[in-house]
Amino acid sequence: MIFSTQASLRISAHLIDASGEGLDVTMTSGRHAVDAGNPRRLRGFSLIELLVVVAVILIIAAIAIPNFLRAKMAANESATVSSIRRDCVFFLVSQYWVFRFSH
Repeated sequence: MIFSTQASLRISAHLIDASGEGLDVTMTSGRHAVDAGNPRRLRGFSLIELLVVVAVILIIAAIAIPNFLRAKMAANESATVSSIRRDCVFFLVSQYWVFRFSH
């Protein structure tokens, strides 16, 4: 068993048929399978495969981005409400102490 530099698995075997003659067989599997007509040419990604991957990524982004924006707006709203509440509590407490020590 030999691992080639293209990360494909290549298995070689020597078979003997009924007439006694030997046959050399090489089986290759994996993403970079060697083309039978041109053993030097490696198979790459086709244009259709790349377009499908880009389309899937764009669809996922189109679904996810509005949700992220909605979550960001909710966080900003929560921070604003918290800030207003803090200011109101400060005002009420300060008025309490002013009223208490003014009499």
